[in-house]
Amino acid sequence: MEKATSLTCIGGCFGASRKPTEFLCLLLKLLQLQPDRKMVDVLVEQEDFKYLRALALLYFRLTEAPVEIYQKLEPLYRDFRKLRMRTETGSFEIVHMDEFIDTLLHEKETCVVVLPVLTRRMALEDAGQLPPRISPLDNEEDSDSDA
Repeated sequence: MEKATSLTCIGGCFGASRKPTEFLCLLLKLLQLQPDRKMVDVLVEQEDFKYLRALALLYFRLTEAPVEIYQKLEPLYRDFRKLRMRTETGSFEIVHMDEFIDTLLHEKETCVVVLPVLTRRMALEDAGQLPPRISPLDNEEDSDSDA
């Protein structure tokens, strides 16, 4: 955990030799250790170390069931902190935590890690496993129309 708290970027592999980032190495270590679900929940819910949270979110996305993934990740769309992402060329770009979470929920790959297929949210809603998602933007539109 000490190394995870000192992370300075997220990303997969970079450079001509495809060197893995520390982020990717720590993800592999987490996959080897298979921490208890309660421990992962604590890492996701803590707000002091944004890169540790990103690492825990990616681990959570790789290891948990679709319903739990949506329930855990969607509330974190409100986290707008900036993250440095190391690109394949070795340069850095800025992404926000909510963008990273969106990638985890909707893309097939992130940080050169192919993500398991995630059941679409609408299918889970239709099956009664998830309630309909209420966007915070819906509340803003209602208050704008009242004014």
